[in-house]
Amino acid sequence: VPRSDTLTVTVTGLGINEFGFKNEELRVSPNPNNGIFEIEILNKEFKIENSEIKIVNVLGQEIRKYKMQSKKQRIDLEEIESGVYYLQLVKDKNTVGVKKIIKQ
Repeated sequence: VPRSDTLTVTVTGLGINEFGFKNEELRVSPNPNNGIFEIEILNKEFKIENSEIKIVNVLGQEIRKYKMQSKKQRIDLEEIESGVYYLQLVKDKNTVGVKKIIKQ
């Protein structure tokens, strides 16, 4: 018996993704910063197992990768050039949150 399914995926800057994770539940402070900042995950249901933080440049190239140790974590990017970067919160290989970071 022939069967078909349709899957529509919409990617937006804000909103809720399949994990029920809202972008405003990922906090970066201070921002702009000198390369040292803290990230905090405010979503109570979010589990840090199998989660990592990726820092990518505006071309999408990965600059750094960190394993999530806790819902509040300090990141040190002092040695990278000033500019705009994106912090990606990745859970089970899926990006669940993105924040723009400005390093002065």
